Formats: sequence, C-alpha cells, structure tokens
Amino acid sequence: MKKIICLVMLLLVIPFTCQAHEIMGYMPERTKAFTKAIEVYFRDKYNLKLKNKLNIVVAEKTKQYETVLKILEMPDAEDLTYNTMAVTEGDYIVINGDCLMDRHFYFTLAHEMVHRYQMEYWKDMKSDYVMTEGLADLIAEDISKYEIKINDHGIPYEELKSKKGYKENLAKRNNETIQQVRYYAKQSPGFMAYVDKSKIGKNKK
Repeated sequence: MKKIICLVMLLLVIPFTCQAHEIMGYMPERTKAFTKAIEVYFRDKYNLKLKNKLNIVVAEKTKQYETVLKILEMPDAEDLTYNTMAVTEGDYIVINGDCLMDRHFYFTLAHEMVHRYQMEYWKDMKSDYVMTEGLADLIAEDISKYEIKINDHGIPYEELKSKKGYKENLAKRNNETIQQVRYYAKQSPGFMAYVDKSKIGKNKK
C-alpha cells in the first residue's frame, strides 16, 4: 500500500481501475484499451485468463521510470533504467513511455503481459529464456501488429537458455541476441506446449 501511495504522489494521478487491474501514469485510457485487447486475445486464442491483479505503471519520461523502479525496489533499478523499456516483477508491470508511439507501446505492453501469463501458467518460465523472451516477442507482434526482426545469427541455443547466458549475450550483441531468440521461438511448438495443464484447472473461477 505504501508503494502505491508513493506512486500516486509521484505520477500525480488517480489509479485507473481496468477490471481487476490498476493502471497508473501516462495516457491511462490507452493502456486500459490495450490491456483489455491483450486479455481478449489470450481468452480467444488460448482460452486463458489472468487470475491475479496487475499494477501497470507507465512513466512519461525516463527519469520518472527510474524513480518508479526505485520506489518498487526493483533489483538493479539504475541499470534497468537505461537498458530496458519495461520490466515485469511480481504483480507490477512498469513501462518507460518516453518516445513510445502507440504501436510500439502496444507491443511492449503485450510482451510484458505475456510474461504474466507465463508466470501463471507455464511449468517453469525461468528454465528457458529463449522461449520465455522469444515467444513473448512473437505473441506481442501478433497482438500489436508491430513488425519485429527475426534472424538466425548462429548463436547456439544453449548459450541463450539460462538467464546468465541470455544477459551476457545481450550485453555483447543486443540486437543479434533478441533476433536469435525470436528465430528459435519461431521453430517451437508454441505457447501452449509449455503450459502446465494442472494450472489451467487451478485458475478457473
């Protein structure tokens, strides 16, 4: 609750309720509309819905993004500020809306919300960063129609599978790494192949 109050004071907004979710920050009506569309996509395509409430915070500028990350006590907040456009941690999605036009913002929000579905339904999303990140991008592209680049740069799958390997490759060759995980994900059987079927039953109301 204390973190929510700090965010409200920082962003100078009233939290905007979207069904079970709280939306705060820059252009909340846009975020609400895109959030709803993403949930409809998952309902219609996969027959899945989020059980847990999301707190979606959109910062208007990079400095504000950094402040939000620090309020939420995100690990390595300063590093995340300048190396990411969005972060999903627990029930929070934080997005740096600075310079993001509608379609790119839609893609970014969709990518982060895919991670929320992975957290709730996959067996273990942290065991394979290739599929976690690659499929999040492919699904976000399908939802938002924001065109992304997919190429095979010859980076071995095993080098990218762990969090450590994925991060190290991002640091050395960012664009190539992102395109590579998308390439491998494109060859995969898809999102539902990684779903723990027992979790579908648990999340039905």
